[in-house]
Amino acid sequence: VDLHLEYTKQFGTPVLKANEDSPLKVYSASELAYFITYIDNRVFTSPTLTADGKLNYIVPANAPIDEKTFINAIFKVRK
Repeated sequence: VDLHLEYTKQFGTPVLKANEDSPLKVYSASELAYFITYIDNRVFTSPTLTADGKLNYIVPANAPIDEKTFINAIFKVRK
């Protein structure tokens, strides 16, 4: 999953806007640091995360999908 690409698509073209006095700033991949704060390790195995926001994982064939099956990704603007 290219986290930066997903971020760019969502922040670059919001579905709805109100009080559009300033658009959302879209940072380049190198301007952001990437963190995974939660991952369902029963479903997403062998996760890796690159400095440019590429998240890789394996989903086993019989993974137990339930309400805890998600990943939390956090982006921080680098200094």
